[in-house]
Amino acid sequence: MGDNDQVNQDQSQGNQDQNNQASGWIAALPDEFKKNDFVKTFTKPGDFVKTALEIKTERDSLKTKLAGAIPKLTENATQEQKDSYYKAIGRPEKPEEYELPNNGKNSPEMEKWGRALFHTAGLNKDQAKLIGGEWNKFVSTMVEAHNAGIKKEVEAAATSLKTELGDKYDAGIVLAQRLWKKHSDTDFDKVFDRETNQNRSQMIRYLIKMAKFTGEDTSPPGSAARGKDDAGKPGVFNYGALLVKRPS
Repeated sequence: MGDNDQVNQDQSQGNQDQNNQASGWIAALPDEFKKNDFVKTFTKPGDFVKTALEIKTERDSLKTKLAGAIPKLTENATQEQKDSYYKAIGRPEKPEEYELPNNGKNSPEMEKWGRALFHTAGLNKDQAKLIGGEWNKFVSTMVEAHNAGIKKEVEAAATSLKTELGDKYDAGIVLAQRLWKKHSDTDFDKVFDRETNQNRSQMIRYLIKMAKFTGEDTSPPGSAARGKDDAGKPGVFNYGALLVKRPS
């Protein structure tokens, strides 16, 4: 017998021994497992147990990860599924549970609206807090820009009126205040406190014109400076008699 024949014979004997060994431990298994392709790949029970333990470890790890996973919300999800989903992403049970940033300027109505909106959108507390803070910053920026625009408008209107009235500006303001008080029984500055200076200036122009038209532009009775026009007729407002500096 040659060397090659001896090698082939040894390999054949080894394979047969291995198959016999595999058949031996598999034969001890219940019938339902004996023909399982996965089971038949193992020649030793120790190898099978090792692989089984590795699979179990990996499975347990996946189960842990899946336990913290957020369930997928389908279009036809039931209310129970929706509640489970919102709970998983951290949405509070009630809108009132949101803690929104408050810079001291938030109105209760605005916060109530925001909480209801965030709850409907399914936001968690951190998301709602972030959006609430950014919203406050945005609104503050818009308000500051608006106020800056109003300030420029006020300054431009005041400059225009002062240029128009010249040295009679202060007296014209007093006349407008007096005429408004007489016929409306309210304080001019308080009424126009929230108006832009453009509107205020227009009203002052109107009141001065009306004063001249109605004769209200004459000095108050008893004043030594009752005015007359060039023709000597009453009706010309004596600005000098009412030249009083307006409080700043």
